[in-house]
Amino acid sequence: MEESVVARVLAALTSLCELGLFQKMKIWELMSATLGFLYHPNAWIRQGATAFIAEAAKRLPQSDVWCILYPSLRFYLRSDIRDVTSTSLLTALKPPVGPMNMGYRFPR
Repeated sequence: MEESVVARVLAALTSLCELGLFQKMKIWELMSATLGFLYHPNAWIRQGATAFIAEAAKRLPQSDVWCILYPSLRFYLRSDIRDVTSTSLLTALKPPVGPMNMGYRFPR
């Protein structure tokens, strides 16, 4: 259940960003909180994180994207990407961290 909530929050943040409702500093704050989800084992959460990051990158100056955002993203990628899009991010992402490494306990 918690994972579906996180995925929905990421989708909502993406929608709000698409509507242009975030100022630049709020985008940076949300993006820094979102980066860790790129390693999440749940595919919906990873897709939500990449969608938000890609949408946020559209709202930032290209100099910010490539000089500030991309060096932070590079840690999560297996290879360089040409454009910061959801598809390119998902394709280049390193494999997710396993649930045991995330501190999850499975219900009995």
